[in-house]
Amino acid sequence: KFATDQAEQEAEIHRLKNVELKHAYDEIEEKNKGILDSINYAQRIQNALLGSSQIINRNLVDHFILYRPKDIVSGDFYWCAEKENEFYFAVADCTGHGVPGAFMSLLNISLLNRALIENNLDEPSAILDFVRLKVISSLNEEGHEQSRDGMDAVVFALNKKSGMLRFACGNNVMLHVRQGQMNVLGPDKYPVGLSHSEE
Repeated sequence: KFATDQAEQEAEIHRLKNVELKHAYDEIEEKNKGILDSINYAQRIQNALLGSSQIINRNLVDHFILYRPKDIVSGDFYWCAEKENEFYFAVADCTGHGVPGAFMSLLNISLLNRALIENNLDEPSAILDFVRLKVISSLNEEGHEQSRDGMDAVVFALNKKSGMLRFACGNNVMLHVRQGQMNVLGPDKYPVGLSHSEE
């Protein structure tokens, strides 16, 4: 009888542990679903802010875009805009990846738009300088620890009438291929954000 009672107690303890484990598993699964639903929604927002395929197709005949975020949302992005006879395009790699990187990409996309549209900056270097100063001021308010967040980026402006290409590189390179030859253009070893050196 003692052995039977002990076996029944152990079976009940085992059953209760399984019930607790199942409850914990269900709770984790529900929270995970909520997090993934939020990140997938954030992906829709981020994708809506990436360079418009209609604008890109209208301005670049022979092109491709390779954009494969590692974690649903990404700190990498591409951006484009048209202004008068110019087509502007940027490729950037923000600090962080996943959700933190996506926050940085949204900030930088917004600042690129402000530089071009609100501030009427048309030189790629001036656009990167503007974004850099705004990133530093946005992320380094008084009393907060200095943030070295920002992005490495290439911005170019293509004049649709003359075919002239102007560009600026911030700690990233632009690859130019012509007749099977690849040329590496740039960069300044200077990120679009706070750097170790202010030269």
